[in-house]
Amino acid sequence: MLVSNFSLGFNPPLTSQRPTSKYEVRWTRGYALHITNLSAQKITFEIETRITYTYFGGTSGEPIPFSLNKMLWSTWLHDADGYYSLNSRDIDHNQSDIWNLGPWMWDDRHWTPYVNGYLILRVPVVRSRQNRDEWVPQSEHPVAVLLSAWHQDTHIQVVADTDLETYSHCDVPLATGQAYNEIVPETGPVIHPVGPGVVTLVTKDVIKINAKRFKVRENLDPYRVG
Repeated sequence: MLVSNFSLGFNPPLTSQRPTSKYEVRWTRGYALHITNLSAQKITFEIETRITYTYFGGTSGEPIPFSLNKMLWSTWLHDADGYYSLNSRDIDHNQSDIWNLGPWMWDDRHWTPYVNGYLILRVPVVRSRQNRDEWVPQSEHPVAVLLSAWHQDTHIQVVADTDLETYSHCDVPLATGQAYNEIVPETGPVIHPVGPGVVTLVTKDVIKINAKRFKVRENLDPYRVG
């Protein structure tokens, strides 16, 4: 089922190099989807993120999958309808989970990425317990869920060694117009026709990207040891 649109962005400090000014300002816009499983069983939900617009200022024309990975993590693929990623969440009966999508606030690249797109939520087929080569529906009946989605804007101003953070939330309208929905389980694997312009991140590129994400924020990190 279609869930909603989303709009994501990141504004870095105006300073061009780090370590930055003691008074740098950062801003991000993220997206969150709250899923509550109302069915009588544990369900594996599949979340397909589709990209409809990208702007990556300051990237000097690097391949879009590289920029998407650096901005939003995940693995990005390309089919006949454009770029997409697949993620899953296992949610027990009458339990909920929040799935987040957004830039990393402390990204040290001096760039201005903006991305628009939409989400699809599925109840995919799973491997049969009797025959691991067979794919079967998770349920014989529609799966009831409660959904809500919102954007979160985060604004941080670093003053000396203190991070002054402010947040604002804005509900995102759901495609169905209501929180209660019933998802018809898939009866077979979803096929993504391969499109042009496929670029695959090799392992060393993924390691390099993730290493930068976990880099200590030097003297601006209040949790730094030493």
